[in-house]
Amino acid sequence: MFSTDITESDAFVDMPGSTQALYFHLGMYVDHEGFVGNPKQIMRKMNASDDDMKLLEAKRFIISFPSGIIVIKHHLMHNQIRKDRFIPTVYTEERKLIFIKENGSYTDSPENGKPLLETTQKIKKQTKRIAKTPKIENSIQYLKSIPEDDMKEMSQKYSISEHFIKLRADDVFTYCGSKGRKYSNYKMALINFIKTRIREHPEEKIKPVSYSKPIETVELTEEQRAENSKKIKEMKESLSGKFSVKAQK
Repeated sequence: MFSTDITESDAFVDMPGSTQALYFHLGMYVDHEGFVGNPKQIMRKMNASDDDMKLLEAKRFIISFPSGIIVIKHHLMHNQIRKDRFIPTVYTEERKLIFIKENGSYTDSPENGKPLLETTQKIKKQTKRIAKTPKIENSIQYLKSIPEDDMKEMSQKYSISEHFIKLRADDVFTYCGSKGRKYSNYKMALINFIKTRIREHPEEKIKPVSYSKPIETVELTEEQRAENSKKIKEMKESLSGKFSVKAQK
């Protein structure tokens, strides 16, 4: 991704199209901290010139190192990597020379920012904490507070009621307490108990609701309607005549 705050700035659009294209290509090959280890190879791939690379450096869109490695100055303004997916750059020596300014851009001036290395180390610690955070199904407490989504999933998949699921959860909990058993995933343990119970007592499954066949309606033609109206009229006249005779008697 690229921030339009950078790519639509006057300083950027004033550059030749080949220089802009080189910038976009470099941006697609960065690591999670904005470093590119093979900028010249990318430059040759797209037939860009040394002048394009020099112009990007002169305009401070990239910062280059004696090793030939470059870093995209505004990488953090272009991209935000999730902490649990963050992979630190392998260019550790170059990273020591980069600092982060208040606006999120990189600089090679120590007076104008905080060391990028400190930020990387902080993210790594946070990532470790995220990795160590246990999932709820890894704890026996899962059986006492089954997530609503899991409850619906099991209910629909196995045609069972939520009450049935809670009873099986109690079975697992009791079994663990009496046998001293522990599971790495209590959700899977619960599902296994559910399957076993259904196999032994299939009558406890929820029976599908059966609906009677809907009454089919037939559309009458105009002739049929007229014929029916005639018959109804004749029946009314016949009944009317019978009642009038009885009344005279």
